[in-house]
Amino acid sequence: MGLKKFIKEAEKGFPSGFYFLYSKDPFFLSEATSRITDKIPPEKRSFSLMAFDMENSSGSVSAIKDVIGVLNTAGFFGGRKTVILKNTQALKKADIKVLSGYLKDPAPDSLLVMLATKSPPALLKELLNGHNLFALDMKERELRLWAGGVARGVGVSIDPDALNYIMAITGGDAGRIYSEIEKLSLLGKEGIGLDDIHQTLPGTVQSNVFNLAGSIIQKDAKKTFRIFNSLKEGLDPYSIIGAINWKFADLYRKSGKERGGYYRKAFKYMLEADRRLKSSGGEYPLEELLIKLLQI
Repeated sequence: MGLKKFIKEAEKGFPSGFYFLYSKDPFFLSEATSRITDKIPPEKRSFSLMAFDMENSSGSVSAIKDVIGVLNTAGFFGGRKTVILKNTQALKKADIKVLSGYLKDPAPDSLLVMLATKSPPALLKELLNGHNLFALDMKERELRLWAGGVARGVGVSIDPDALNYIMAITGGDAGRIYSEIEKLSLLGKEGIGLDDIHQTLPGTVQSNVFNLAGSIIQKDAKKTFRIFNSLKEGLDPYSIIGAINWKFADLYRKSGKERGGYYRKAFKYMLEADRRLKSSGGEYPLEELLIKLLQI
C-alpha cells in the first residue's frame, strides 16, 4: 500500500530530497500533503513551506525554473525548505527535461514533493528508481483495510455488512468513506452496524433507497421514477447507484443465488453507469440505468 509506505517515510522525516506521489483520488493527495505539512512546525511554515500548482502555471519552462530557483535558494535560519509541486502531470516535455536535471543533483537542504493524478513519465520514473515513487490509489481490498483503520482511529468498529454498505453508497470514494466514518463516530457507539448507518440517513431517504430496488425488481416504472425523483434531493448519483447495487447484492444472496442471469445483467449495467458518471457526470446515465434495469 503506497500510502502506508509514504507514512513511514514521513515518520523518518523524509530522508530523501524528492518524492513523487500519484493518485486519481484527490483525497489521498490531500492526506499526503497534510503529512508533509505536519512535519513542519507551524511557526516555520510561512517561510519554509511553498506550494506551486502546475495546472495554473503558464505552461512555460520558466514556471518550473522558478520552482527550481526556490529549491536551490538557502532556507531561512539554515532550515530545510519544503516545496510541494501540485498537478505535476500538467508539465510539458520541456518542463520535465528541466525538472529531471534538478533531480539528478537536488539541493541538499530542500525537499521536493511532486503530486500528480497519474504515474510519472519515463524520464522522471527512471530517476525516481522506485524508492521515491508512491502510488496512493488502492484496490477494493486495500480500501476496505484502510477504512477499517480509519474507523479504529476514531474509536469505532464497523461490521462487514455496514462496511459493505458504506463502500456501496460512496462508490469507493476515499474522501466520502472518511466522512461517513467520522459521522458514524459521532453516534457514541464502539460497534457500528447497518442499523446505525440507517440512523444517519433521513427516514424518507432510508426507506426510499430500498423501495427503489423493490420497484425495479417488480418492473413498476412509474413507482421507480417517482422514488428516484425524490431521492435526487437527498442523495448524489453515486450514492443512488451504490445503494441499488448493495440492495441487489443483498437480495441475490438471500435468494440462494437464483435468477443469476438477471442479477449479473443488473450488476453489469450498474458498473457501466458508474463508469459513465465518473467520466461525464450528469443524471442521464442514472435514468438510462433505471430503464435498462426495468427491461431485464
